[in-house]
Amino acid sequence: MGKITICEDKLIFERKDELTIIEPYGPDCLRCRSTKNGKILDEDWTLLPPMEGGECITEGDEKVATIKNGMMSAKIEAGQIWYGGLITYYREDKDILRTKFEGEYTGRNAHVEGDHYQIKVIFEANKGEHIYGLGQEQEDQFDRKGSTVNLLHYNTKSAVPVIYSSLGYGFMWNNPAPGRCETTNNHTMWVADSAYQADYLVYAGKTPAEVMKKYCDLTGYAPKFPKWAAGFWQSRLRYESQDEVLRVAREYKKLNIPIDAIVIDYFHWTEQGEWQFDPEYWPDPKAMVDELNEMGIETVVSVWPTTNPKSKYYLEMSEANMLVRTENGQYGTFDFYGQQTFIDPTNPKTRSYVWNLLKEHYYDYGIRNFWLDEAEPEVHPQQFNNLKFYAGNGSQTAMLYPYYYSKWYMKV
Repeated sequence: MGKITICEDKLIFERKDELTIIEPYGPDCLRCRSTKNGKILDEDWTLLPPMEGGECITEGDEKVATIKNGMMSAKIEAGQIWYGGLITYYREDKDILRTKFEGEYTGRNAHVEGDHYQIKVIFEANKGEHIYGLGQEQEDQFDRKGSTVNLLHYNTKSAVPVIYSSLGYGFMWNNPAPGRCETTNNHTMWVADSAYQADYLVYAGKTPAEVMKKYCDLTGYAPKFPKWAAGFWQSRLRYESQDEVLRVAREYKKLNIPIDAIVIDYFHWTEQGEWQFDPEYWPDPKAMVDELNEMGIETVVSVWPTTNPKSKYYLEMSEANMLVRTENGQYGTFDFYGQQTFIDPTNPKTRSYVWNLLKEHYYDYGIRNFWLDEAEPEVHPQQFNNLKFYAGNGSQTAMLYPYYYSKWYMKV
């Protein structure tokens, strides 16, 4: 039936094939990690260190125990051999989440490979609850209750494994593996297709804004929005030369039409994976940027993380394992004007290498704004288990790609 160990700052539940730890993670927040392996990993992925504050209180015995941290508390019940380890979460002592028994105890994991499993965490459905979040979807489903969302990225879809509940709590699924979230009428279920452990956080606030603040405390805040970015952007598919960009900008000024930014989209470069203007069509990028600045127009440049063997940097990057590799087969992961593969921003060496090129070819000309396109990454077919990143196999880490992609641009 398992046994609960009560510590000053955590609860530990252990039985055959299950080890679970529940502990505070900043004010009004509890973090639960559970694994079929013999130990819990301290892998925080994109989590920031917990904010200071909160007061942890634990009590109970080896059969039933509780942990309280501000507005959030949880109770774990050892139960029976085949029906135990159930966890109930409370917001100001009101039941908001309860793990669900579905023929086996919650978290029963199917083996995938090595010490990785298909992870499932299942909760009882709350009648009348409304659920919001989970990222960008191309569908009319603002309230996620009664729906299922695949947790993966592709072109036009950006998954964010976080929800806000009308019951006044937030939930963050802290796992970069592709999977799914079912917020249906008979349960709420989070699935990671291949992971070492389940890892999630439940946090509360008195208002939706307070709950969102907790989420930002956990993952970070967006930078201050510049005034110009709220203005008019001019873009097209696509400006093919420096002369064309300047001709359009000058015409806007001549007609006295306000314009704040102009976007230089893809294929302005010499080759994918070289990150520089083609001098045949863009002979003096600095002069172009200077003139746009004088007109009060910000230059925005599209950057892609794709490359191919035609790039003069390809061989060096490939030999240094700075590209996304495949477990089987050749390099190509994206057929677009030739077979492309993606650089691997989860490798810090890659981020440094590419940023130096971006600085030389864009930043030093005065360009400060980048459109980070193809950040999914867009691979075809979507066989994540065939992708090899510095961070690990794609079936366990693919959702991290946009996070590390954006980190290129934090060098200055």
